[in-house]
Amino acid sequence: MSSYLGSLRFRSPTTEDGKRMWRLAANSGRLDLNSPYAYVMMGKWLSDTCLIAERKEDGREVGFITGFRMPADPQTLFIWQVAVDASCRGRGVALAMLNELTAELDVRYVETTISPGNSASRRLFQKWADSLRTALTVTEGFREDHFPGMDHEREELFRIGPIVRDLESD
Repeated sequence: MSSYLGSLRFRSPTTEDGKRMWRLAANSGRLDLNSPYAYVMMGKWLSDTCLIAERKEDGREVGFITGFRMPADPQTLFIWQVAVDASCRGRGVALAMLNELTAELDVRYVETTISPGNSASRRLFQKWADSLRTALTVTEGFREDHFPGMDHEREELFRIGPIVRDLESD
């Protein structure tokens, strides 16, 4: 697993990455697909709180995270979407992206909403909280009736933290 992760580079997205993030989301088979504009916007104006994982050898994007700092609490990062290309799943890419992004941003808490039917995301965030040895709480997020004109499952709010990173001394 670690040799594969060593072949990846993590960076902030650009406007140009918007279309690639949209394609990864479209091909995920699980994520709500937002407008291409939303992904372009994330790469342009929120790139400091988003992350791209790409192969070093050819620059091919294999994953992304979109998120933003909560306006009322900048120490909390809201993760909007996490996507990993199907050919790269099960190799620790999503965990590595979460670790990389949150370490760069030095946040204390992460929040995200996950529908009850999205077992992969639920497992990912539980595994990540366990690896950090921190709490994960689940509360009401958005009810079904918050989503107009569509059959959408409720979204539960996951809160992970406090995130405390060990500071190694030399």
